Amino acid sequence: MQAAWLALAASGCAGAAPVASPSSDDPAALVVRTESGEPATLEALDASLAAASLVCVGERHDVDDDHRVEEAVVRRALRAPGTVALALEMVEQDRQPVLDAYAGGALDDAALDEALGFEARWGLPLAPYLPSLRAVVDAGGRLVAANAVREVVRAVAREGEAAARARFGDAVPPLVVDPDYAAFVGAALAGHDGMPEDAIARFVHAQQVWDATMAQRVRTALDAGATRVVLFAGTMHCGYGLGVPAAAARLGVGASLVLLPHGAELPQVDGRPASDYRLARPGR
Repeated sequence: MQAAWLALAASGCAGAAPVASPSSDDPAALVVRTESGEPATLEALDASLAAASLVCVGERHDVDDDHRVEEAVVRRALRAPGTVALALEMVEQDRQPVLDAYAGGALDDAALDEALGFEARWGLPLAPYLPSLRAVVDAGGRLVAANAVREVVRAVAREGEAAARARFGDAVPPLVVDPDYAAFVGAALAGHDGMPEDAIARFVHAQQVWDATMAQRVRTALDAGATRVVLFAGTMHCGYGLGVPAAAARLGVGASLVLLPHGAELPQVDGRPASDYRLARPGR
């Protein structure tokens, strides 16, 4: 979550500028607030985007407004100097050739959907993500299949890290057990009535596999020439910078920026802010 601090230092008193009312007709328009609910400026957000290597945009997967926020973030990130890669939690890394074919013009939207088997594997439609994908492709950016292959996640959860790595090799990323993050995920799951402790422990382990894999994919995209990577992932992967941003920092990724939709609720973590900014589309 360093990017917002870097932007604030660079822009001096930018946070004190009057907050303009954005137009809902502009697909890049956003209402920007701090985590405490104070109004912030689009200029401050844009400066933070420009300073970030990783922009972790948390979403509630089945909330359409969150996808419109994501599109706006992508469009604003594309205005900053350099190149943007868009990484997707919703697509497992073995599907990278499909995204490459789409970016190269070999697949249209319908063929992409079919080749990914998107709804069958993810459980939700691809359509809300397409405006963001098209914006990045039209700008010459790369699309990144960011998530771990589900068979790998299952193997780690059931057999342990060492046994899974013996089967799947480098597809199993190095895992770091972060007690704060484990407590955060456990608190989020505590509200699921009847979920036994061993099931919660397995989910925490799986969450760490997802985070570490997405962080590695971010690192790879940056190494391949992207200036910054915008990652679409669930709010738990981004919140407090404990999931993917922390895993990315351990891999040497530079400043991260955590953006969450207005109204998304997360468990409290030691009084820390859950995000750098809370975002909504105008009129929401």
